[in-house]
Amino acid sequence: MLNTVHEGYVLKLYDGTLWLAKWNIHDNFKNIVALPWRTNGVAKFTTFHDKLHYAKSKYPYLIKVVEAYNKVLPVIPKNYVRKVYDPFSEAKRVVFSPLPHEKLSRELILLLISEANIDLDDIGLVHSSTTEPIIVSRGKLNAYKIYNAIRRLFFTTNMFNHLEPGSLFNVKSHDIYVRISNHVLKSLYSRKYLNGVFNSSITYTIRLLEDEIYGFEDLKVKSFGRVTLLAKIVDDRKAIFYPSRYGIEVLSIAEGNSRAKFASEIIAFNDGFREAAWEGSEVLVQGVLEKVIDNIEGREYYRVSVGFSKDLILPLQRKHIPLYA
Repeated sequence: MLNTVHEGYVLKLYDGTLWLAKWNIHDNFKNIVALPWRTNGVAKFTTFHDKLHYAKSKYPYLIKVVEAYNKVLPVIPKNYVRKVYDPFSEAKRVVFSPLPHEKLSRELILLLISEANIDLDDIGLVHSSTTEPIIVSRGKLNAYKIYNAIRRLFFTTNMFNHLEPGSLFNVKSHDIYVRISNHVLKSLYSRKYLNGVFNSSITYTIRLLEDEIYGFEDLKVKSFGRVTLLAKIVDDRKAIFYPSRYGIEVLSIAEGNSRAKFASEIIAFNDGFREAAWEGSEVLVQGVLEKVIDNIEGREYYRVSVGFSKDLILPLQRKHIPLYA
């Protein structure tokens, strides 16, 4: 089962802690990049920084430099894992044998597969996430079907609402660490459909995954420091995926390495900067400039990575004024 692990799979270690596998790059599936998920059945972590701090303090022997991510992250060897919770099996369990507190999650799953015209096999549910369901699906075809379905449901039913930052929702849980006014955040989140509120009762997250899964040797990433730049979005087709990607044309560099002018992509590893911008818009970007050597496709390119620190993707209006500021 470990041969197919990616975002959405939950690993139970021999000490009983649960770890959530992250993103789509692992060490040939012998070692899994994962973040703490539950301890003693309780969620204790809100942000990426909370999870990484806990892992560093309690499991320092798991902390490795992962060059493919250009980050220090927990890496769990296969022989540390007692059990793997498959999100696709979890979704089936909830649909066919739901516990009382899982009925809304079941209703959400059934609504999505019906509206998107996909099979139950195509959708997963992260283990132990039923009170705030995290739904996953892998593959571009299913991703676009699900995204279009959730957008239609927002417009044709009264069962879905946008998240409203500043009230009951803290954007730090989506790993946005810069200060942005609630007015601007509300405008940005009014465009988001993959995070929202279902039936006025539960918040949900939908993580759409691309087809590709990489090994550590497939990608090499080198950092050139933090940059701030103005860019135009030229391709937003992968803005809905997790991690999300935006094709860009750099317009000007405010701070950082001059190589930033060669950046062709923004990659966002957090929920906060998914669905953040659209083709044709100009954005203010703060993040880490990276050179990527892709050994699978045989190409090299520069990108700006966001989602781990005081990063930003902020759409602009005329004359570089932040949207609705």
